[in-house]
Amino acid sequence: MSDYLPEELWVQVLVRFPVKSLLRCTAVCRSWKALIESPHFISAQLRFKRQDESQSQNSCFLVRDCIPSRKEKYEFYHDDWHSLVKFGEIEPPFSVLDRHLEFVGTCNGLLCLSDEDRRGDCCVILWNPSVRKSVCLRDANLRSSRGNVKHWLGFGFDPVSNDYKVVRVVSVVNGGCCGEIFRLSTHMWENISDSTIAKYDFLKPEQAYLDGMVYWLGKIDTKGRKMVSFDLSKERFGGMELPENLAWRGNFAGKVSVGIYMGSLAVIVVGSWECCIWIMKESWMKQVSFECHMNLGWQFGFRENGDIQFMQAFGRWDSFNPTTLKSKFLEVRPFTSSYLLRSSLYGTPYVESLVFLDKGHEFNDSVTASSVSVQELLLLFTGKSE
Repeated sequence: MSDYLPEELWVQVLVRFPVKSLLRCTAVCRSWKALIESPHFISAQLRFKRQDESQSQNSCFLVRDCIPSRKEKYEFYHDDWHSLVKFGEIEPPFSVLDRHLEFVGTCNGLLCLSDEDRRGDCCVILWNPSVRKSVCLRDANLRSSRGNVKHWLGFGFDPVSNDYKVVRVVSVVNGGCCGEIFRLSTHMWENISDSTIAKYDFLKPEQAYLDGMVYWLGKIDTKGRKMVSFDLSKERFGGMELPENLAWRGNFAGKVSVGIYMGSLAVIVVGSWECCIWIMKESWMKQVSFECHMNLGWQFGFRENGDIQFMQAFGRWDSFNPTTLKSKFLEVRPFTSSYLLRSSLYGTPYVESLVFLDKGHEFNDSVTASSVSVQELLLLFTGKSE
């Protein structure tokens, strides 16, 4: 039949298949394999998946949880805006130096994970669990000069150069910062030429990515807190004002966070009596506000319908509707690693994609696992890393 149908029609048919089915289709014949693994089809499948999930209200929700023996579990749920139905899970093949990998962010089906040891050595992993392909970004150039100070990472897609990039910022002796960037197209770390980075200070490691921009909470010089941004296309840093009086709010780092809420850049504020979510349109506007003296637990993510995910101390997972102020217990398994709950648990809307499927043998989980485990062995037996 494929001999009588144009390739454009096959593309329109195949993009509707789940990723798991598309991987099986690559074994049908050589022409299908070449088509599905082509960059054109990978981009078309990703565009269709985004449009389909936004229109059908049947998105995917990803949950990362730490399990015993320094391993992690990634679970995938169909989210129809009413309930979550689990359809798959996977344990990554990575061997890590610490208790678990730091979750940096996700973009176009790729997960960005980091394993930084206490001497400042940095290993970043880009992983697509849907196609079982990953790459380890080793040999970062910069080292922290403040002992055990944590670095700051950002990850996203540059729509101008059609490239995935990781930006890394570390502190320097004089109290400022310097940065470097990894471009997947060149497979190299390079220093960021923007000298204005020296005036920024980053307050929290969490980042948010939206439309070619990466955002952190920070401050500029000593003139109050701001949103620090990085343009992945221009590779330049910038600053943005925060809503109302948040720049001077006490205990800023513990009560204010940055994220993406219903497709918009958001600032989330958790106070003693009120929780509110500000979103950026043409300017900041308060999208959600409700009293939070009720025992909601710890907020760890948002669903596509705007519900806020809360985890109770005993591992119960609740979905809270900020409009109706009703909390719903999601009948999924309890999370038992409560001693690591705040740092190991992460939940986010996710899109399955074929990104990395067109890459060669350098992009696969076995190579990544091998490279990270070698570093671990060197650390354990010699006390030195490569």
